[in-house]
Amino acid sequence: MYIWETDRKERNLTLKSKWDNKVKWWNVEQDSMKFDHHKPRWTKPKMPPMEKAVHKPTLANFTVNNSSSDDDEEEEEEEEEEEEE
Repeated sequence: MYIWETDRKERNLTLKSKWDNKVKWWNVEQDSMKFDHHKPRWTKPKMPPMEKAVHKPTLANFTVNNSSSDDDEEEEEEEEEEEEE
């Protein structure tokens, strides 16, 4: 596994652990409010967006445009035609 991949996973893990702690505190408050027949004071914390993985390169990213070879073929054909005349 690549270094940047492990760093990304560690950052995501810390984000998720902070979110888990906030949700636990929210659950405690919600339970106490239910027991007292009140509404919770704050809404449930939303999960933060996680850092997405880097896309792996595909073969299409490495294909070379062969337009230069097409130009070479055209030039060769023109040279052959000139030689025939």
